[in-house]
Amino acid sequence: KLTSFYGWVRRTRVGGGGSIVFLDLYDGTRVGSLNCLVEEATYLQEGGTDAAEDATQDEQQYKTLTFDQLDQAEHLSLGCAVVVDGKIVLSPPTATQDFEFQVSRVRVIGKVYDPISYPLQKGTEKKMTSLRNLPFYRFRSQASQCVFRIRSKLDMAVHLFMDQEDVQLTDPNIMTVSDCEGAGETFGVSPLMFSNDAEGNPLQVGLTVSSQLPLEATICGFRQVYTCQKSFRAEKSDTAKHLAEFLHVEYEGAFITLDQLIAQSERFVKFVINYALDKCGEDFKWLESKMAPTDMKPTRTLLKECVDRPFVRIKHRDAIDLIRKLVKDKAKIPGDDGKLKRVKVKELPGYEDDLGSEHEKILVQYFGYESVPEDQREAYIKEGKEFGAFVFVTHWPLKIKSFYMAQADDGSGECLSFDLLCPRVGELFGGSMREWRFEKLDEEVKRREMDVSPIQWFLDLRKSGSCPHGGWGMGFDRLCMLVCGVQSVRDVVPFPVYYGHCPY
Repeated sequence: KLTSFYGWVRRTRVGGGGSIVFLDLYDGTRVGSLNCLVEEATYLQEGGTDAAEDATQDEQQYKTLTFDQLDQAEHLSLGCAVVVDGKIVLSPPTATQDFEFQVSRVRVIGKVYDPISYPLQKGTEKKMTSLRNLPFYRFRSQASQCVFRIRSKLDMAVHLFMDQEDVQLTDPNIMTVSDCEGAGETFGVSPLMFSNDAEGNPLQVGLTVSSQLPLEATICGFRQVYTCQKSFRAEKSDTAKHLAEFLHVEYEGAFITLDQLIAQSERFVKFVINYALDKCGEDFKWLESKMAPTDMKPTRTLLKECVDRPFVRIKHRDAIDLIRKLVKDKAKIPGDDGKLKRVKVKELPGYEDDLGSEHEKILVQYFGYESVPEDQREAYIKEGKEFGAFVFVTHWPLKIKSFYMAQADDGSGECLSFDLLCPRVGELFGGSMREWRFEKLDEEVKRREMDVSPIQWFLDLRKSGSCPHGGWGMGFDRLCMLVCGVQSVRDVVPFPVYYGHCPY
């Protein structure tokens, strides 16, 4: 049966002494290319003319190429948009593909005006650093297509999981007068066209850094809610893990405990990763076989091992003790290359300190090493396997966390919180129980000398049927970075915006 295929040219080559032209076409719906065979003897023998009666007005304008023009760059080259007519036939037993497309006609929809200067060439298609500099063209490369198909499935998995757990989707405001994190790293919005503050000055409005506060207002109507929308951070961080604009998955649930919240977040991570591993096997296979380790590390084996076992839970204080002990004892754990190396840090962490990247990596690799049966560790090291684990660090000091986190009642100065650490990326997301008691929250706001006016409504919620509740937030792009195995979060975001960079 005669059929048509719409797509773009990935490669052309001549065979059979000039009597055959091979075309590799793609449309982005699957891994690889459609292998097309054009034989001079049968070309243009069937398939109609440019003015076919059943053709649309646009299709009548598409130019049919002669056989000789198929090998001429000014007529057909890498990147051209085409429609080919022909038949799908089974390939010979010796072929690498199951079928091929026998072409009877090639029509050019959109030509490449200057093939020589076409940005995407063979030398750049498999280099993520090169593709990063081609933001408007990298989607045409097989590497980026694989990455963004995986991202699409991860996005779908987020909503499937939440739907299965009866969590309601909501979309809070992007423009806000509050700074949820209290760090002052917000983007201002102009013109100032909203109401005035108590002093009569125009109300300062900015882009949200988190949707957590409005989500807390909605849980009293739905018990469990989530959102998946952009957040913005005006922090001057130019690292492989930071963005100024990122996709933020946030969850809030009522009538839960810290243990239940952590268990729910573990189920979530395992579900979305397993979903992508199951649905994107061909994409992972292509990336693992074609990309250099400097651009992309294979992830499937490591991720499968990590999600098939319980996530580690350790209190912040105990994590500090562990790191200090490993350094003191001159212990050895696997490094990035899988070889045992002595634990060293630039600075030992204290009980009231945040964890740096080096500390997070130690915990992830230590518990990954410990999770492997002792009699199998030597074999792992010889094979150069990567060690890693998902680690919940819980019960952080309240003074280094956000004001809204629930305070522990044991006088420890801790809050009921957690960060989830993972291989390669480090901190994947953080969460906590929220302080639901008005007196406690009001006291903490005053202790920090915060301006209460933008969040007075948030405090007042504690006076109207408040209940124990908690939630978490995850940078979706970091999850994609982890699952795809890329070295920079900028490789998994369609048009990344970060410190010093917004050319779109």
